[in-house]
Amino acid sequence: MTTPAAGVRRVLVASDTRETLLDALEKAATIEHYTGAAIEAALVIYDPIAEEPEGHFTRAETRRIVDKIKKTELADLEAQLAPFKKRIADLTASILFERDVAKAIATAAGAFNADLILKPLTRSARITDLLHAPADWRLMRDAPAPVLFTRHMPWPKSVRVLAALDASDARHEGLNREILRHAYLLAQVLGGEMHVVSSYPSLGQQMSEYQVAGDFDAIKRDMRARREAGITTLLDDLHVTAAGVHVVEGRPRHVISELATRIGAGLTVLGTAARRGIKKLLIGNTAEDITRELATDLLTVRTRT
Repeated sequence: MTTPAAGVRRVLVASDTRETLLDALEKAATIEHYTGAAIEAALVIYDPIAEEPEGHFTRAETRRIVDKIKKTELADLEAQLAPFKKRIADLTASILFERDVAKAIATAAGAFNADLILKPLTRSARITDLLHAPADWRLMRDAPAPVLFTRHMPWPKSVRVLAALDASDARHEGLNREILRHAYLLAQVLGGEMHVVSSYPSLGQQMSEYQVAGDFDAIKRDMRARREAGITTLLDDLHVTAAGVHVVEGRPRHVISELATRIGAGLTVLGTAARRGIKKLLIGNTAEDITRELATDLLTVRTRT
């Protein structure tokens, strides 16, 4: 298992509002304290002046105006970062001028060679967000590094990390390994302990109509036992320990959010899948659904390519 310092070397903290960027930077400072990671604070901004037709401004004039906006925003951001520079040894700032927030952050993360992105979680009640993926959901699928979505609440001194696995079959093993690897790493970095959770389906009354009571209970025991055995094997293979392994009956989003609350988790780690075409625009991934209920910060990871 890699050491914490070797696992977190470069962290991009990015947001499209200055207030939430500074909130997330507080958590980045905690990570830097234990890892020595280089931190870049990136503020995403946009001004429709960039879309004015050439009849109003020439392209050169538009570029000069945009450059002036970026220079002013960067100076203001640098001033607000002054207190953090006393605590973070390697802290830089950048302004990302881009309408598409997810694209700006993903591009900046690639350019910075970030191995972790911190992004304040955006909560929206707009009906369009139920049909189309906003910036946070797009980052879950497209970002070149794991994304730690932060909420407006401080971490305790010791952060309990919950790793949520889909232990239903062997096809998820690669992603489960990545989830456990990152969860264990961050539990070490943040001075806490790692718990593991997986759910199995509630067979319900409909299933019981076709099974005698004994078989019904046996099926559920078998589903639980197979998941517990698979998780134990993964932990042994990775040479990591969990303070608790919880295999619980129910829908994943409910099981994960309820357990996170019950054990007092400060961070939940979930896997997510990249999508193409129309599927990329639709909601349905557990990592996306659970943001509506989960009270913790959320780290999303994908399998390595």
